[in-house]
Amino acid sequence: MTVEHSDGKTSAQRAPWLIVLLLAAAFGIGAGLYASSQEDDVSTAFTHGDRTYFPLPEAPPPQFTLVNQYGETVTEQSFDGKLRLVFFGYTSCPDVCPTTLARLTRALEALGPDAKAVAPIFITVDPERDTPERLKTYAAAFDPRIIALSGSAEAIDATAEAFNAFYSRIETEAGHYLMNHPGLVYLYDREGRPVAALNDHASPEDIVRAVRARL
Repeated sequence: MTVEHSDGKTSAQRAPWLIVLLLAAAFGIGAGLYASSQEDDVSTAFTHGDRTYFPLPEAPPPQFTLVNQYGETVTEQSFDGKLRLVFFGYTSCPDVCPTTLARLTRALEALGPDAKAVAPIFITVDPERDTPERLKTYAAAFDPRIIALSGSAEAIDATAEAFNAFYSRIETEAGHYLMNHPGLVYLYDREGRPVAALNDHASPEDIVRAVRARL
């Protein structure tokens, strides 16, 4: 049976994304998927010795409307002409998010002037707590070039679905909660089309290599 989702995609159309994400997760624990490259297909993921780079299937640019850390409305068109490094997380994340953003920061530093061609984007999966003000403080602790995005719960849900980034809320003791989310950094080209996913084993040098292959 073919199921059509709210974005108009059928389950068959979503299958290639799910396969790549499962493969990436298999090589990089739970919160992550990795991909990238110019001409590679899915099988190429297994030819990379470090297995941190997983090409993503061809797809149109994901569409979204969110708010950045300065309270400005942002859409996918705001980054036209730039490569995008996209990471989903949240400011209360105890481990994956700070380590990933630290690696992104080091990659931006290593890119030097070429970093101007890249939009590093951090999208929260916890809009209940992650206001633009909170995201502004959090992103600035890593690199002021990081674009931190939030929005309503509905806007975040729609954005995550557009990026095929699945997340969920995990209740803990005393009324607290954690968020389960992808630990992948997604690379998109200058038109916003998916290129690859890099998992949490990807070093700053791996990220730089993936970006420079697209400059």
